[in-house]
Amino acid sequence: MNLASKILAASVAFSLSLFAPVVPAVAQDESDLDQAASSPYSAEVQIEEESSTYEEEPNSSSSLSGEGSLDAPGSSNELDATDGEASNESYTLAETTESSEEVPSYNKADFYEEDDESAVMMSSDSQRAASISPMYLSDEMKYFAKYESSCNYDQGFSWGDGYHALGYYQFDHRYGLRDFLLACYAYDSATYLMFGQFASVSSADFRDENAIRKNGEFTDLGNKLNAAWHAAYAANPSEFAALQDGWAYVNYYLPAEDYLASRGIDISNRADCVKGLCWGMSNLFGTGGWRKFVGGWTNGYDWNGVWQSSYNWPGCGLNNSMTDREFVTTLCNYVVDNVAVFYKAQPQYHAGWQNRYRNELKDCLSMLKEDGWVRAGSEWKYAEEGVYVTNDWRSIGGAWYWFGSSGNAARSTFAQVDGLWYYFDDSCAMVTGWVSDAGHWYYMNGSGVMQSGWASIDGHWYFLNPEHDGYFGAMATGWLLEGGEWYWLANDGAMRNGWEYIDGKWYWFDRSGVMAKGIVQVGSDVYWLSDTSGAMQTGWLAIQGKWHYFTESGRMATGWVSVGGAWYLLDDEGSMLTGWQLEGDTWYYFAGSGAMQSGWNFINGDWYFLNTKHDGFFGAMLTGWQKDGGLWYFLNESGIMRSGWIFVDGSWYLLNDKADGSCGAMLTGWQLVDGKWYYMRASGVMERNCWIGDYYVANDGSMAVDTWIDGYYVDGSGKWVPGKTR
Repeated sequence: MNLASKILAASVAFSLSLFAPVVPAVAQDESDLDQAASSPYSAEVQIEEESSTYEEEPNSSSSLSGEGSLDAPGSSNELDATDGEASNESYTLAETTESSEEVPSYNKADFYEEDDESAVMMSSDSQRAASISPMYLSDEMKYFAKYESSCNYDQGFSWGDGYHALGYYQFDHRYGLRDFLLACYAYDSATYLMFGQFASVSSADFRDENAIRKNGEFTDLGNKLNAAWHAAYAANPSEFAALQDGWAYVNYYLPAEDYLASRGIDISNRADCVKGLCWGMSNLFGTGGWRKFVGGWTNGYDWNGVWQSSYNWPGCGLNNSMTDREFVTTLCNYVVDNVAVFYKAQPQYHAGWQNRYRNELKDCLSMLKEDGWVRAGSEWKYAEEGVYVTNDWRSIGGAWYWFGSSGNAARSTFAQVDGLWYYFDDSCAMVTGWVSDAGHWYYMNGSGVMQSGWASIDGHWYFLNPEHDGYFGAMATGWLLEGGEWYWLANDGAMRNGWEYIDGKWYWFDRSGVMAKGIVQVGSDVYWLSDTSGAMQTGWLAIQGKWHYFTESGRMATGWVSVGGAWYLLDDEGSMLTGWQLEGDTWYYFAGSGAMQSGWNFINGDWYFLNTKHDGFFGAMLTGWQKDGGLWYFLNESGIMRSGWIFVDGSWYLLNDKADGSCGAMLTGWQLVDGKWYYMRASGVMERNCWIGDYYVANDGSMAVDTWIDGYYVDGSGKWVPGKTR
């Protein structure tokens, strides 16, 4: 915020009034300055040594007596003497009392003519934020304002210092006041109606040196501005204060933060007093001076007072690894040691500036804790009795922390301590349990130590990489070959046992997680797992010379099983059976392939007929009379097909015994057997003791020939000869 004139004069007045007794000591030769800058904490030590010489606190209103004395901040001649209380009457001009003489002020051009952009920070309307919103800044961040104003949001115009500015941050009519007023009006035109009138005043007229005060008196514009300011504060004190905070933060603090960021220095997460120090310094010295202290410069007077047109001045050397205490100490010491060199042309301000930054250092250090957590850029340290903990553990607030050799707490990283690995989260606390890092999971036990190898966690087994290959401790997933055995670890890393379906195949893992191979029994069932891959197999498998069948579910079959359209019978051990097998009361025959047979089968020199009907007894060995292909056959109780003469149920039957394709078929009608004729009924039963037409069959069933039968004669062909008598 460019309050340069107001800031500098107020700073000088305040500094001189407070620290006059020590000015001579400060302004001594350059060797004293060199000594003061010799250590990052030299100023801190100096403050402690000199504190007894300071008789006034920073907020003191005492002034240096004698000619040319300057009022301390907060005691300057202010148009409305409310000093913190808003006037209840809008647009009312209070009585004023002018000082007997104007206090000499410096020209802002003295400081900004050397800026890189040759302009006051944020002085351009096009640069300034167009909108405004309320903010509530901490007192710690605003601490620097006590060196520049009375810290009064209702502060009216003062004239003793010649700066014509309003409010807590002393918005100067020559630089930012008009923009602020119009931004408030745009934010809430009802509450801040009083500011609308200034839109008609041009920026040029507003910035004119005589716009506010001329010939020892306030102008009409000056009176209106002062009255409007008090009226706005009275309308809504809290909000109007917050609008001043918001405007100052965006337009004056953030540019300072951004410049530091452009130099690679991040203060966004530092303590508020660090931000306030940088803010106030950029206000006081403008962009050019501010950058000299922070980033260095390339031309100016050297220590001997000789102008150098191309000079490489390094700057104070701020960096992100500094703690907040180191940061403010380095910056304040650098200003104290170099301000007289940088600003040779303004010797009247040197002592005041030096005293101010000695005092600001004291302010900041008092706000920054000496012990406990200390932020150093993006790092954290922990101090005990002013000394950072290094290479050691600390239990703080119920959590464990490790501080390395630099004093930085391990943060969002793995750290190896005494050969063991630990993980620390974003808060720097040691982590126990599972940790995800770069796509891998790690497990830290109750002591925080990273585990490796097999680990039992919450009832599950996990395998954590024991190899130092860049992924030590990483949780394994998928297939794992360990100790010559295969294991399966699911996506969550947990070791699996039992059945697992992996890439389209089933595998069995025992209770220890080992993948099984070969023949395994699971419960009451037996399965066949590949001897090489462990994948569950199906189909036929010869085990010790015996065939076994494994179904689609992998289970080894027993009993009856249909495979490829054929039936097989497997014993209780799952072995395939062949030959004759008795199931219940029924015999079945299985070929050498194990397939159950049906129909006619020639077995060991005999024919058998096995059921061809799907009546629940398909393949069963048949006995007794069986009809096949329109012919009747007889199978004895052993299932053997008979041929020739058979006596069944009191009757004789003749079964074909010729190898003419119908062997065993029951014969009917006249049949010649061994030179004799026999007659078989349609049922196959041999006739006997009866006439068959003109033929007679005897008791043995043979046809009678050339003999008398009951007075009838049959000739040699067996035919009855009618009319022939004895």
